[in-house]
Amino acid sequence: MSIILIAIQLFASLLHPSAAAVVVGESDDGSTVHVAAGQQLTIELDENPTTPYSWSVTRAPDGVVLRTTDDEYEQDADCPDGATGCGGTHTWHFRAAAPGTTQVALAEGRSPDDHSSTFTLQVVVDA
Repeated sequence: MSIILIAIQLFASLLHPSAAAVVVGESDDGSTVHVAAGQQLTIELDENPTTPYSWSVTRAPDGVVLRTTDDEYEQDADCPDGATGCGGTHTWHFRAAAPGTTQVALAEGRSPDDHSSTFTLQVVVDA
């Protein structure tokens, strides 16, 4: 597929976004998810950075196929601001850019090299 065709598909997908975002979480670990070009993919994982276990990306997706658009942490609503031991949700947003297959891998721990949990997702972007 030529680079011009990929660029045209990407531009068209931005003008006419696909269906609602595909949202995945811990129960989807190790699975394969299909999204359409232009569609948003969201990964939501429980996190408690005050413990200090945090999620980090250990394998970024192929940016030609899947682009990272945002990465945020939100503390649970019932927790006082800055409370130690209070958890929340770490969310990554991606935009399916062009047809292809890629993988996203994350690890939770004190550092990316010292992790207690992992999350892997195979992503297939359909035309």
